[in-house]
Amino acid sequence: ITNPFFPEVAGGVEDAAREAGYGVLLCNANWQKVSERQYVTLLAGRRVEGIIIAPISHTDEPVGDRVPASLPVVYVSSTPRATARSYVVIDNVRGGLLATKHLLDAGRAPVAFIGSRESSDDERFEGYRRALEDHGMACEERFVRLGDMRQASGYRLFREMFESGARPRSVFAENDLMALGCLQAARERGLRIPEDVAIIGFDDIPFASFPEVQLTTIRQPTYDMGRMAVDILLARFAQPSGAHEARQVVLAPQLVVRRTA
Repeated sequence: ITNPFFPEVAGGVEDAAREAGYGVLLCNANWQKVSERQYVTLLAGRRVEGIIIAPISHTDEPVGDRVPASLPVVYVSSTPRATARSYVVIDNVRGGLLATKHLLDAGRAPVAFIGSRESSDDERFEGYRRALEDHGMACEERFVRLGDMRQASGYRLFREMFESGARPRSVFAENDLMALGCLQAARERGLRIPEDVAIIGFDDIPFASFPEVQLTTIRQPTYDMGRMAVDILLARFAQPSGAHEARQVVLAPQLVVRRTA
């Protein structure tokens, strides 16, 4: 909930649920897998009618055998790979490709990637890698820095990269919070944005459009994603018995160009 992206999703969930006569319990795992698993187990034990979850990892299925097959589950924002469950997500590979291509087309190579520790097989990183490949460039280890998805991590990783001697002309940060951390670190070093280093984020949180920020980013329809996840649950509630096909929705990302890139 410290990332403004998720309250926007939760707002869509809460509004849609309330309109349908349901209440919402909000659990904040704070990027901790142990907490995520504990909450899933708790909710299943409390006999909730459905669970919407924004999973931490693409590789782990947090629901697993903790939830009976009869309990509807919808992933939102991201999803474990090869899951058979319903989900509402953005095309993250396409978003990463759009962001990196925008920087490369503007002559901002080399482009660095700053993301989470799981980004070696992350979809946004894959988009970054493909864009480089399409432009005949290799993905260089010195321009890839991994931490967590918080603003402080973006700040630290940007500083570490420049202090190591790596000098990218642009940075694709895996989310807007990390991009804001990069902006802070760049300005502290006296770098001009975007002349010395261009920065692009992902999500389009409300802070991104502030006049003093004007962050170029990849927009997700966050509120609508929350509402769509509830719609999937409601359809499942209407058919409590029998076979159910998973609804797997992949939405198109949108590049929003502002001042930073």
